[in-house]
Amino acid sequence: MASASTWPLSVRPHSTAERAPPAWPAVLVFALLLAALGALCWLTRMHGLVSADALAMTAKLYVLRDAAGFRLEYLGFEYPQATTYLGALLAALPGVHAEAVPYVLDLVAISLLGASVWRDIAHRHGAGWASLLVLLLFAHPYLWWAATSGQQQGLGLFLLYRLLRVFADVAGRPEPMTYMRLGGWLCALLFVDERGMYIVLALAPWLILVAPREVLQRSPLAFYLVTYVPVVFAALGWVYLNWLFLRDGFGFLSDPGSSFRGAFSASAYLPWLEDAGGRFWYPAGVTLLAGLMTVPVLVFSLLVARARDQYDGIVAAGTVITAAALAAYWRFAAQPADFILLLLPAGMLVMRSVARPMLAGVAFATLLGICGGWMTLGYRASPAVTEWMAALARPVAPTLEEERTLGQWLAREPMPTLIDDRAAFAVIAGYGSAHELILPFSQRFKLALLSPARTPPQIVVADPRSEAGSRDAVSLRFPGLWEHGRPGYFLVHEQGPYRVWRRAP
Repeated sequence: MASASTWPLSVRPHSTAERAPPAWPAVLVFALLLAALGALCWLTRMHGLVSADALAMTAKLYVLRDAAGFRLEYLGFEYPQATTYLGALLAALPGVHAEAVPYVLDLVAISLLGASVWRDIAHRHGAGWASLLVLLLFAHPYLWWAATSGQQQGLGLFLLYRLLRVFADVAGRPEPMTYMRLGGWLCALLFVDERGMYIVLALAPWLILVAPREVLQRSPLAFYLVTYVPVVFAALGWVYLNWLFLRDGFGFLSDPGSSFRGAFSASAYLPWLEDAGGRFWYPAGVTLLAGLMTVPVLVFSLLVARARDQYDGIVAAGTVITAAALAAYWRFAAQPADFILLLLPAGMLVMRSVARPMLAGVAFATLLGICGGWMTLGYRASPAVTEWMAALARPVAPTLEEERTLGQWLAREPMPTLIDDRAAFAVIAGYGSAHELILPFSQRFKLALLSPARTPPQIVVADPRSEAGSRDAVSLRFPGLWEHGRPGYFLVHEQGPYRVWRRAP
């Protein structure tokens, strides 16, 4: 029976396009993409673009490096931490500045995605077609945005593509190890990108289209169990860690400031969630129509399914659209672009699956997608996307400039300072370290909140009427502190929504 699964020499394909290309061209593609996207990122940075997400990650890296008595669990479990740990490793390298790390991670991840796509297409269609399609693909504004905006989307996009690639193996090699690989990529995505939670849920009804028929006929439940075992154990482990350190197993879902809640707390102020929040079919329809404009190559997934009985592209697109609908229903996604972006890996999957006669049409569709991308990227967009689009053409006012200026002022006269890093992350990014800062995880911070007599020499507090003040533990604990100060303290500085009170000598 073993010989039944072995191709005889006489029927093996002779086309050189089916042979795996050497590794060095993919390395060259990676280097070229990294250089080109890096230049684009440098341009937006020179125009004053600063990402709030990048500042938040920079502050975490400073806390990891400098805070006294810090342990990993003090980071909390309210966001996927894999990117932060990778960033900490990168920031530890000589010559790497912490402020550049969020941008470098995205640039490297998106360039790796391009090299991986090039290698996959070249394996099937040759280096020439692979180079043309990757060139057109990486002229797409959504990939520019993911690579250069500093919003930590690159690694999630790369892992999603690696996940979608496994669909062909699931249909072609019905083995438990293949299903475990699928579950492993799902698990990795869950720890890197908050949107992975919705991908995991949305994939379940679509997975049946790529599962081998004989497996589904014999034991469909076993197929789903093997595939989802890694994800289930990862989720249970996350719940346990939340319970162990936060005393709330589902704290990552209940805390208003958790990144797993996405834009829920700001849903009343976001145009997209005003229309789509709490609804399912409307955001699904919008994502489908905008997705076809942005990634028109997805149309070819229907032709592939009809000609080769291969549903990889349909499953990939259906999963992302379902995830977008769920994210809008639970008021997670701040804008349609957050999930339209995830349709690009589905389009890449179609590019490697189409037959050679379709390649000219695929290239034309990819070119149309560039125009469609510019039309849809700004639709119901968040201020961060609007600012990024403006920074491509002209200088913009830097985000959170006053907070970073306050951090630089604090760095001139460092002393023990009470500050909440969740609310004042931009202040810490401007400060450039976490030395002398008394942060919420420390025992000294907790004692200062419990006993005003134990407050340190300097206190940074946010205006309770501001967005930062609504999250600032110091402002919440001492409601009149921002306006009136404390006995024995005097106001030494005011910047933006923050005031700095210092103990009188």
